[in-house]
Amino acid sequence: MRRYILIFLCLVLLIVSSLPCLAAQPKIVDDAELLTSDEVALLEAKAQQLTQTYGMDVVILTCYSFTGNSIEAFADDYYDNNGYGIGDDYSGVLFMLSMEYRDWAISTCGDTIYALTDYGTQELFSDIAPYLSDDEYYLAFDAYLDLLEEYFSAYDSGTPIDGVQEEYYGPGSYESATQEDVVYYDEVKDFSWYIKKFFISLVVGAIVALIVLLIMRSNMNTARQQHGADSYVRTGSCNIHRHQDLFLYSTVNKVRRQESSSSGSSGGSSVHRGSSGRSHGGGHGKFSYNEGERLWDLLKQQSTLHPRSWEISGENTSIAIPFLKMYWSPKVRSVLPAAAAILRALTTSSPMVPSLLSTKVSV
Repeated sequence: MRRYILIFLCLVLLIVSSLPCLAAQPKIVDDAELLTSDEVALLEAKAQQLTQTYGMDVVILTCYSFTGNSIEAFADDYYDNNGYGIGDDYSGVLFMLSMEYRDWAISTCGDTIYALTDYGTQELFSDIAPYLSDDEYYLAFDAYLDLLEEYFSAYDSGTPIDGVQEEYYGPGSYESATQEDVVYYDEVKDFSWYIKKFFISLVVGAIVALIVLLIMRSNMNTARQQHGADSYVRTGSCNIHRHQDLFLYSTVNKVRRQESSSSGSSGGSSVHRGSSGRSHGGGHGKFSYNEGERLWDLLKQQSTLHPRSWEISGENTSIAIPFLKMYWSPKVRSVLPAAAAILRALTTSSPMVPSLLSTKVSV
């Protein structure tokens, strides 16, 4: 008996050792190190809860850069190739940030394509874009998960959030997923749906049976109504030597052709196939800098300054950036082109001017 128990235990160990690692894939992958360990733990718990509650995987990925032609394709492949997705259709969503050029992407798969449509993706990004522009990444991800729960809950109740997608005017930029097809949510098939379909099938079957019976009945009657006297005229007994057709009048009906409207899409999700062959939806674009950093970068781009003035180790940069953030206003924005031109003219003639300007700002 002990021998059989030992053999059984060995078989169990062999089977377990041959299985792939059963540890769940992390939902928060912060390769760009935008979050603290405590923030990652909080977001991980919330993403896990959403996944377990609604049966759709929730993943957040940050990185410095990505490979390939587009962030959309990279997000699709990362989701497909790293074991994410729930069920046979791999339902889930991946939200990705790439910091090199401040790109973002949302990739949906399975049921999540219907839960988060093009309209939903655009609305969701517009709500968290201000946090991303201010580099408040934890707040952005936390708000994203809260909003995601609203879309999942609506889909789970049979009334997914969708609408007409208008042109995006918010912070950053938004583009729908590559559109190879457009899919729409199919209503939930509860018991009443099957009852309705059953009665529709009965009505259609009765109509088809009635048509068949009428055809069979008509075949039993050999008498046919004639629309002229030709059938009663003996062949060759009547010869017509002349005939003429007279045109009396014509009737023309004109209907105005409806012009198509391009004000926005009519809902649904734009879908395409990733390299794995799975269908994906979502959207992508860029998230803008906060105003102080954007001004600072524009000043550097519009001026030919001495390279040594922009060293990160120097005090000028660390002092000037907070100053620009603090005093950013519409007036500053209006005079920015002129200020950049003057700064470029001054620095072209003297490389020492940037250091003097920065010293003056720090005072």
